[in-house]
Amino acid sequence: MLKALAKNPSDREQFQNLASTFEGSFREDRAANFLEDPRPLPKKLDGLKASLEQTEPCFIRFVIAEHYLKDGDRQKAIRATESV
Repeated sequence: MLKALAKNPSDREQFQNLASTFEGSFREDRAANFLEDPRPLPKKLDGLKASLEQTEPCFIRFVIAEHYLKDGDRQKAIRATESV
């Protein structure tokens, strides 16, 4: 699904193209916007939780793991998925 991409401009464009393939799917759209957002996790997590926590709690953990992979922190990514 969504793979962690580097933060350089060409990868950002690739990510936006990938995200556009999920048009019409609310949770994938929210995930793509979340992962594209350059802010640190705590600054953007509330918005993701507010939109998906009631219906997609496991998906939120998956997206958080993708965030950690994008930042190069494999251990945190693994921990984010352990309780799923």
